[in-house]
Amino acid sequence: MTSLLGGVFCSNDLEPVEETKDMYVTVGFAVSVNCVESEMEPVGVQWRLDGQVFQPGPLLALHNVSLEDRGIYTCHGPRGELLLRLALKPGHPPSKPKVRCWSPTYPTKAHCTWKEQTLSLSTHYIATYSDDKKLVTKQCRILSDPGSLSANLLPSSPPGMVCLLDDLAFFTSYLVNITAVNPLGRASSILSFMVEDIVKPDPPVEVHVAPETFNRLSVKWAPPPTWSNLDFFPLKYKLQFHWENDGSVGPYESTCKRLRLVPGRTYSIQVCAMELLDLGECSAWTTPVRTTMPRQR
Repeated sequence: MTSLLGGVFCSNDLEPVEETKDMYVTVGFAVSVNCVESEMEPVGVQWRLDGQVFQPGPLLALHNVSLEDRGIYTCHGPRGELLLRLALKPGHPPSKPKVRCWSPTYPTKAHCTWKEQTLSLSTHYIATYSDDKKLVTKQCRILSDPGSLSANLLPSSPPGMVCLLDDLAFFTSYLVNITAVNPLGRASSILSFMVEDIVKPDPPVEVHVAPETFNRLSVKWAPPPTWSNLDFFPLKYKLQFHWENDGSVGPYESTCKRLRLVPGRTYSIQVCAMELLDLGECSAWTTPVRTTMPRQR
């Protein structure tokens, strides 16, 4: 006979067999398990935890389960025979993922990311998306190596999950549903967007700076390689430079700019990219490139 109180899930019926039964319980809830049939004499029955005597009698009672209660609980009869083996696995049900989406490859693709939950129980994710026209739900492909996908995934960000949305269309509303699932439950987040609202290119690449004279600096760069079609969807760029005071220039629609600066100062130059018609937001800034202007002779 088994009595399970709220927040507990057991994978099998509790019978006196050799196999281990997984029992999942929400932290803070109670567990009550009786390992003997009602007609069986309970004298000499005991529960053990990881091989050590834990509780006398046939009833295993835990009133406020914590993560420290995790372990293998075995019930033994008067002659030491095994009546029941439980693997108690306390944990927490998943919370709603905090989802962020952006399109570095406008207009056909978008990425959605969320922080992977650090729970004591294994958690997996179901990611789907659909549009308001075709009403067809598609799987959002979860990537195994998100770090190499986009510069908008910064190495300093917390570990996260990323899925890829393909074959997106202009001026169409999409719904993304990310559901976290573990043995104690599931939780979903639904995000609505149009791809025009979440445009965010990757940063430009191959940034080079070179002093031309004592007060003139040339800055060159290349467009982000992930941007789909520069002929139909041009980018514009912003430059910013820093010394002991901050300053910025831009935006510029070329891939080269000459700046007039102060001789002898060291500058850090950065570039960001943005869709020409101001859809979405500017990319992340490129890694600063430092250069010192030559002094006037």
